[in-house]
Amino acid sequence: AFSGCASLIRAALPESLSSIGRSAFSGCVSLKEVIIPKGVKTVPDYAFDGCSSLEEVIIPEGVTVIGSYAFRDCSAVKTFILPSSLRFIGQRAFSHMTSLKEISVPDSVTAFEKELFRGDVSLESVKLPEGLCSIGDMCFSGCGKLKNIDLSDRISSIGEASFAGCVSLADESGFITVRGILFDYIGSSSSGIRIPEGVRRISSGAFRAFGLIRDIAFPGTLERVDAGAFSGKLRGQVTLPESVRYAGDGAFYGAPLVKIPAGIVSPAGMAAARYEPFFDTFDYEDHVIEIYDGDDTVLSVPVYRDGSVQVRREAATGWDGGNFDISLTDRLFERMISLDAKIMTAYHRLTHPFYLPEETREKYRKYLLGNASEVLRKAADRSDFGMMSFVYSLGPVSPAVTEKVIGYTQKRRLTDITAYLMDLSRSSGSTEDEMSLGEDW
Repeated sequence: AFSGCASLIRAALPESLSSIGRSAFSGCVSLKEVIIPKGVKTVPDYAFDGCSSLEEVIIPEGVTVIGSYAFRDCSAVKTFILPSSLRFIGQRAFSHMTSLKEISVPDSVTAFEKELFRGDVSLESVKLPEGLCSIGDMCFSGCGKLKNIDLSDRISSIGEASFAGCVSLADESGFITVRGILFDYIGSSSSGIRIPEGVRRISSGAFRAFGLIRDIAFPGTLERVDAGAFSGKLRGQVTLPESVRYAGDGAFYGAPLVKIPAGIVSPAGMAAARYEPFFDTFDYEDHVIEIYDGDDTVLSVPVYRDGSVQVRREAATGWDGGNFDISLTDRLFERMISLDAKIMTAYHRLTHPFYLPEETREKYRKYLLGNASEVLRKAADRSDFGMMSFVYSLGPVSPAVTEKVIGYTQKRRLTDITAYLMDLSRSSGSTEDEMSLGEDW
């Protein structure tokens, strides 16, 4: 209604008003005062975005929702009062409120969406709600004056870079750590970086502001390294402790040698492809990935400027031309948790049986037959007729399993796949007994 009205200084809305439109006052750069009626339940997205002269905001009781970007860039606001009725605050609703020093969020709010307070450079204190369970990505990023933050045990999820740039939270060595998560490093060590004990996770971009790192040591408490945590920063050998169980895409981009424990997992999921994020993060020549198990190096792969696809294929199939120990896939199979990942690993190993011992082949066969229902449903979702045919070629699939999967495809109106499954069932001579296989793994 008043969006972009640069001359508007005061807005007294009538008591009879029950709703405010999206972007209603956005860009009203001279607006200093607004009175929101008690009948309003929602402050919508972008409602006061960019109202850079607004100095005080009082949200009345009865408002339950403050939308995304609602008060973004309200750089003059010094007082902001929220009602006890509030239930939800959208992303970046209070971002770049550069004059705000403190705020109290009611206990009824259970989640802080991403970038909620990002860039609030004067913010010193936030009273967190008792019911807060999650903090989104970059929620307090750039809040350089935030002096302390008391996170309760109820908070189960803390997003990436949530406290990046919160320099007042740094310890004497320059590490910004909250609840065992390293969000940023503002130190200036020239002799090497020693990440302190107690750090369990290194967040994305934690070293983005630091120069090149030639020597780094990790604590035995480290469990997770997020995507891009050291992107482009590492110039020396990196050895991750055995405690690490997860690393995100591009976590170690640029390092000449990365040694990672055999038990690590990645977004790729399956054993053969779980190192794929490491393969994809190097674009310099003569880089090496090594995977160790105890004192033994079980994999050593050189990664070349244009060789990531080749290496990925070697990892998935065991093709000649690389130095990939494909038996690592078989040894790590039993450690995998995801059923989907195990199904695809077993399928790829059987369809590309390089260096596959007969005993291991039989275990994979039994595993797929023992999980035939899940395998066939996955194949149906992918419209993978070859995978469906392959399952029936491994041995008898019970009519009960076939009937269950056909019911699934009929519900999804996958008529071609339904007909194909019926043909496979008739031609395979399925047994009436339920299969009880796959228990070896």
